[in-house]
Amino acid sequence: EVVENTPVPIFTIGAEKLNTDLAVLKKAYDSIKAGARGIIFGRNIFMASDPKKLVSALNDVINNEVSLEEAARKYNLA
Repeated sequence: EVVENTPVPIFTIGAEKLNTDLAVLKKAYDSIKAGARGIIFGRNIFMASDPKKLVSALNDVINNEVSLEEAARKYNLA
């Protein structure tokens, strides 16, 4: 509702440390599907098992409209 009623792009923040890379990807995917233009992560990227792989998966979900399942499979995220 907020996204639909504001003229400025909405970005969400990652907040707490999530347990898995897949949970991070799902949070981003859900945010984009809800209308956010992007998501801001800190520790969820820096503390990931493979930050480069996770950032690549996030890029696919956020910028390339790749589905959560496809990105998780492509980058072997669990």
